[in-house]
Amino acid sequence: MNENEILDFSNVTRENVEEYVREGKLKFFYLDPENPQVFNRIAITPAALKDKETIDAEIYNLSYQGKKVGGYIIDMEYKEESAVPSKLIITYTVDGIEESRTINVW
Repeated sequence: MNENEILDFSNVTRENVEEYVREGKLKFFYLDPENPQVFNRIAITPAALKDKETIDAEIYNLSYQGKKVGGYIIDMEYKEESAVPSKLIITYTVDGIEESRTINVW
């Protein structure tokens, strides 16, 4: 995929999302990794997944440094009828202060 390519996943449905995953255009992640069920997975771009994993690692490191981390929530925004969220909004608290990070998926 070209770095400057405009991503448009407006035609992705729950029925055809696995085709995009097979092609490598999307990857699944589980909202609750302890419960790896189909209804619990979300398809996002490989770049967005990398961003999410980076944010998760940063949050984990805050906890490792002795910060009190909690309230981790992922909200999703969708465009049109797509099964792929256009944005992930990760909200969490660090020492009682709410922080939020946004990942633009497409």
